[in-house]
Amino acid sequence: MIRGSIIARLIGGGFTAVLLALLLWPVAARWDGALWPFLALLAVAALTGTAVLLLTGADLLLHPRRGERVGPIRIFDIVSGGALLGFALLQLHWLGGWLPA
Repeated sequence: MIRGSIIARLIGGGFTAVLLALLLWPVAARWDGALWPFLALLAVAALTGTAVLLLTGADLLLHPRRGERVGPIRIFDIVSGGALLGFALLQLHWLGGWLPA
């Protein structure tokens, strides 16, 4: 059985959390009981996006000679990690008006 890299697993888990958050978003907008699961999914998306960006950055710094072979993969990792983190931050900004101060 072929196993994926850590970054690939993080991206898969993060995008699963994003899809579940998108499905839960209309419910969270109408029902307060769905707020905490929605926040948990956003936290998972933000943490996985941050982890992908940190791991990709560390790989670029520690193994600069591999850049020619895996350049397109690293670009995909950076875009995916940024998308995960950006989605979570955008949704948290949307929730900012709802949460108690």
